[in-house]
Amino acid sequence: MFPRLALVAASLLLPACAAPPVETRVAAAVSLESALREVAQAFETHYEGRRLALSFAGSGVLLAQIAQGAPFDVVVLAGSEEMERLARQGQIESDTRIDVASNRLVVAVPRGSPLPASLVDLLGTDFERIAIGAPAAVPVGRYAREALVHEGLWDELRPRLMYAEHAAQVRTYLARGEADAGFVYASDLLTDPEIQQAFPIDPSSHTPIVYPAALLREANDPEGGLLFLDMLGGALGEVVLRRHGFLPPQEAPPPGEEGQTDAGGSP
Repeated sequence: MFPRLALVAASLLLPACAAPPVETRVAAAVSLESALREVAQAFETHYEGRRLALSFAGSGVLLAQIAQGAPFDVVVLAGSEEMERLARQGQIESDTRIDVASNRLVVAVPRGSPLPASLVDLLGTDFERIAIGAPAAVPVGRYAREALVHEGLWDELRPRLMYAEHAAQVRTYLARGEADAGFVYASDLLTDPEIQQAFPIDPSSHTPIVYPAALLREANDPEGGLLFLDMLGGALGEVVLRRHGFLPPQEAPPPGEEGQTDAGGSP
């Protein structure tokens, strides 16, 4: 047999190559990373032949990437304001938008450090370096600024603030002892054992913390995007998000509603 014919015959005996998985690209706020990686595992197990490609960054960075044409199918952000911006720009399919979780804002410190009991205590000498997300681009920083403005402490504490690119960087500053205190989400306390809660922030002092998700208008895989949104917004998504410290979206208090604890309360 000629060599070429031998190769052809051999190839006919090999199993057919499996089709590559259909990839759905999800851009998500970095504070959701551990939860969404677990949801992605469930998604890929349930939908054989599909794969989720997850990209995590601060919400402001994600908006910039989307504006520059990054090929995402779904976006999950840490603030309604950011999603509203995408909606005004016509970059999402608005009828697919859902709120998938809510969160609480807390002040945290490196484990073993002095514990402030209120926002006023942050004026003390033990708290010269306070980590906060950059308010113009990072939702957790915007919520923190709103709370400080509400308490009349923003101007006094500004010289002490260390600005971070996203919520995870605030955690890093605290875990390394580079900051004496910082504003993080309650869910962050489950992510890093090197930080501990000092006190919760009164949710009535800032915009409700809600995580919206939506299909992008220029999605390459709208079918996979809708399947992912359905899972994330359903019972499985809620169970996973709760396990990672998030609350259902309906538990986010509206502006002006008193929370269970105030800014000067104890954990």
